[in-house]
Amino acid sequence: IPHRSGIVNNVGYEGALLFKKFEKQCKEKEKSLHKCEFDGADMEKNQWIGLSYNLIDTDGYLTNLDGSKSRVIHQYDRLGTFFDDWLLEQPFVDDLNDNYTLNEEPGF
Repeated sequence: IPHRSGIVNNVGYEGALLFKKFEKQCKEKEKSLHKCEFDGADMEKNQWIGLSYNLIDTDGYLTNLDGSKSRVIHQYDRLGTFFDDWLLEQPFVDDLNDNYTLNEEPGF
């Protein structure tokens, strides 16, 4: 399956690269990962990472290279804590919110 197309979006490689860059930027700003955010993030618009990264749509959902919503996301945990925080705020995981947390420790 070509990268970010077809039924599975394997975001692991891009996610790991982005998270390492993000982690370095947070350290340079002397901020913890939970108080830092990806460039261009706008949580008021539900965008956990800037649209300029070409990873999400305007609603914050991961997309394929053609801009369509990804149906299956493999290795989303590589995106780190900001994606986890966004994910737990989504209505489709409401049944998990009371008993489940993702990535309690920053990073992977």
